[in-house]
Amino acid sequence: MTDTQEIKKYLNPSISIIIPFYNSERTLERTIKSVISQDYPKWELILVDDGSTDESVRIANSFLEDKRVSYLYQSNRGVGASRNLGAIKACGDWLIFLDSDDELSPNSLYNFQEAIIQKQDSELICAKVECLESKDSEIKISKTSTFLAGSFCVNRRLFDRLGGYDVQLKFAENTEFYFRILESKAKIYKVDFVSAFYHLQTDSGRKNLAYMTESIELILKKHEHFLSNGIKFLYHQILGVNYLRFRKFRDSRRNFKSALGYRFHPLTLIRLTISWVPPLAKLVYSSSSKST
Repeated sequence: MTDTQEIKKYLNPSISIIIPFYNSERTLERTIKSVISQDYPKWELILVDDGSTDESVRIANSFLEDKRVSYLYQSNRGVGASRNLGAIKACGDWLIFLDSDDELSPNSLYNFQEAIIQKQDSELICAKVECLESKDSEIKISKTSTFLAGSFCVNRRLFDRLGGYDVQLKFAENTEFYFRILESKAKIYKVDFVSAFYHLQTDSGRKNLAYMTESIELILKKHEHFLSNGIKFLYHQILGVNYLRFRKFRDSRRNFKSALGYRFHPLTLIRLTISWVPPLAKLVYSSSSKST
């Protein structure tokens, strides 16, 4: 056990916040400050560097004088592996995963701790997030109960029992983890406070579209017997459109046909028809990640 871990054992944190980061120099400081400014005192913060090459490391190190903050390094294995590494090193009984471009809301840890005390048999506390989108010099705000990093606090025994995050996924890691929580019939307690500010990103490109496609395919195979027909319909729709953008028309038709098998929708039928006419598909669906 390292000196840092010995200190943290002495401090006896009840909640461990884990922030994985990769080349996050523009946002990491803001994210860290949202944790250390919390009024609730019994926390630890674990910063997991996934092989950054920018100023992120310097920013992370600047906070290490606070004995509640620690730094770990791994060689670019992805966000799932980073979160799992942080969980292994965590001292708290409860875990919060926060992305390096988002923020905890004020009093978030205090509110989570209150919920833990009120529902002592709970294994997962689900809160809400505020989504912030910058567009045309304006910030649009919307509230959602979507299962995102920062929106939940999970008991580490449940996390360990489920095997942590699936490291194969590079998209929708939290969603897939939530499906396993539901399948396990864990005790879930939903609360009405906003626990995090989620900053919507508008610069996702073809690489992220590929990650999305690959991950949704894996989730469908992994949870085929658990997912509702509505979710399967939605996922096959997304895959159908994505494959249109990748010009993989046979895969696109396969997914639109699967979607229609779960639910009939006129738009799905139109998309299926378009997939049979590649010149038209290329006009309607660009090869970028912009939705149509």
